[in-house]
Amino acid sequence: MATFALHGADMNETQNPKTNTTLLAVSDVDVSSLPDGDPRASFAKAVAHARVVLGQLDDTNATRPSPCPEWAAGELGAHLVAVLDRIEVVGQMGDVNAMPTLADGSPSEFASLFAASAERVHGVWSDDALLAAIVTVPWGQIPGAIAMAVYTAEVMTHTWDLATALGVAVDWDEDVAAAALATVQFGLPASARGDDVPFGAVVPTADDAPSIVKLAAWMGRAV
Repeated sequence: MATFALHGADMNETQNPKTNTTLLAVSDVDVSSLPDGDPRASFAKAVAHARVVLGQLDDTNATRPSPCPEWAAGELGAHLVAVLDRIEVVGQMGDVNAMPTLADGSPSEFASLFAASAERVHGVWSDDALLAAIVTVPWGQIPGAIAMAVYTAEVMTHTWDLATALGVAVDWDEDVAAAALATVQFGLPASARGDDVPFGAVVPTADDAPSIVKLAAWMGRAV
């Protein structure tokens, strides 16, 4: 059984006086017990990013539009909670297709609900055997390790969506964002867009753009 933190997401907040933008810094997550290349390490760090940004969401800013065309800020918070609930069920070999895409609750509750969901995910996915097991996800059956990588990309993308909607800047972990970008570039080719794929065309970015920007652009976001 592996142990890895999904709960140590302390946040430091500073203000840029030139841009009047809040900068959120995510504290390090302890993944020292995991071997190199374990996808749970990036996932744990993605969860830490989401927790910090969710802490900025409340009832007063929940209606702000986001780069995700389907959802405003509050709905993104509900979806991030639902994503963790889905990951828990995937690890339990349950019926993920029966799970809702939006969790119940108010915007001001989503940070604490997300933290509670993260604890349950940690309990399930501490089982090393899940990484090699074939699990069922909404798009088919894949090894657990790949499911972890895909959900990492989803959490990072929607965390960027939410941060953009709320007008906060995040000190993104470049390695985590780069791993998420590599996952979606492999699993969601630029050519695989259309009516049956819920992602827009890839948006061009500068070669030296941060990986989190390239990730959002690959998912069809206007960056």
